[in-house]
Amino acid sequence: MRTLLTYIMVFPRRSIIVLVALLIAGVAEGLSLTALLPLLSIAVGESGDTKESGIGKFMEKALQDIGIDPTLDTILIIIVSGMFFKGIVLLLANRQVGYTVAHVATALRLDLIEALLASRWQYYLRQPVGSLANSIASEAYRAANGFEHSVNVLALAIQVVVYAIVALFISWEATLASLVIGLFLLIVLNRLVSATRRAGTKQTHLLRYLLTYLSDVLSSVKSLKAMARDNVADAILREQTQQLEKATRREVMNRAALTALQEPILAALTASGLYIALVVWELSLPEVMLMVFLLTRILGLLNKTQRRHQRLAAQESAYWALRKAAEEARMAAER
Repeated sequence: MRTLLTYIMVFPRRSIIVLVALLIAGVAEGLSLTALLPLLSIAVGESGDTKESGIGKFMEKALQDIGIDPTLDTILIIIVSGMFFKGIVLLLANRQVGYTVAHVATALRLDLIEALLASRWQYYLRQPVGSLANSIASEAYRAANGFEHSVNVLALAIQVVVYAIVALFISWEATLASLVIGLFLLIVLNRLVSATRRAGTKQTHLLRYLLTYLSDVLSSVKSLKAMARDNVADAILREQTQQLEKATRREVMNRAALTALQEPILAALTASGLYIALVVWELSLPEVMLMVFLLTRILGLLNKTQRRHQRLAAQESAYWALRKAAEEARMAAER
């Protein structure tokens, strides 16, 4: 959450533009989905049950107030139009996200370069060349990817809110139960996110040490070969590379474990919800079909949010390492 808020504070204008576009897309999708209930009622011939439903009655009245007859073809056009509008807005939002990611990487690189060039000569001599090269190349790229993941976390959270609002009109009990279950799963599986964060931090440190040592070895390779000591450098580089492989393996395994655990749990919850809605609450078929779709969508979006947060956790250490390097260089600025 700290990294997420920091990205928004550092790049406020671009973040606001992206979030507004994603919010509009989410609202358009939610409004088009509310038309599914009267559509399903018309399709199965349960128009009377629809009028007993709050959201169905609201949708029919809203369409009649603006002079639209809620027939099958009209409602289909509304749903398809809403989805097309949502797709166009999402395309524009993702375009802005891509531009912003490139801008973030460039801004971080230039910030570090300017701070280094303005620092004292004594400070510059103490900095390992490989570490600086890693910050400008690798860490800036990973930090920019972290911004993309943070924006996607917010976008998915907005979509969860929109779907939850629509679902509340149909059955607030089922909606609250699904949100509670979803939050419980997020808490239970959060250990995998924390493990991914530790693996990402380890990768950041190991990459910096590896490239620092590699640059020193390459600059001294003539002396090492002359003294027949290149085997020592090879052993050290091999050890650091293997440690980096272990950290990467842990990150990949945690990410795969999160995905593998989420899908069967989501399927079990969907089946349980369908049984409760039909047998216990005795909802009408159109309401049940829409509720199953909405609640499955809500839980799926919560799972996607956690996966995006996991990717953010793996990349955020690069941003803080790069920011620390720039701040240290600015503190050593030439007077």
